[in-house]
Amino acid sequence: SKRVQDSALNALDRSLGFLFGMARGAVLVCLVYIAIEWMMPVVDQPAWLRNARTMPLIETGAEMLRSLIPEEAAAATDSAAEQTNKLIESQKIIEGLIAPEPKSGEAETLEGYGKKIRTEMERLIDSSSQQ
Repeated sequence: SKRVQDSALNALDRSLGFLFGMARGAVLVCLVYIAIEWMMPVVDQPAWLRNARTMPLIETGAEMLRSLIPEEAAAATDSAAEQTNKLIESQKIIEGLIAPEPKSGEAETLEGYGKKIRTEMERLIDSSSQQ
């Protein structure tokens, strides 16, 4: 390593290291996207993720990585994803049955006391203050 740093290959070594780091970062980003896509369908993904400017590049890279996965492994992950989604839906149903959200009906609007009741209250207040 010291010989490379002192030689004319120093610039080439740094350039290749930079390119390797960029490629490794791109592969990691694509793997993370594959995991997100596996756990969350595209329609459920946040808008900031769906509308990212680099999303077409990430999707292309993810497709390239998926093409490297054997068919049997892909089928197994699809089956596991389907089972996971069924379990999540079942859990949501159970939580809805255990603690249902209250039904909100239209609340009655009370306009206050009527004229007759107000007159009676005034009479009671006046009679109690005179004693």
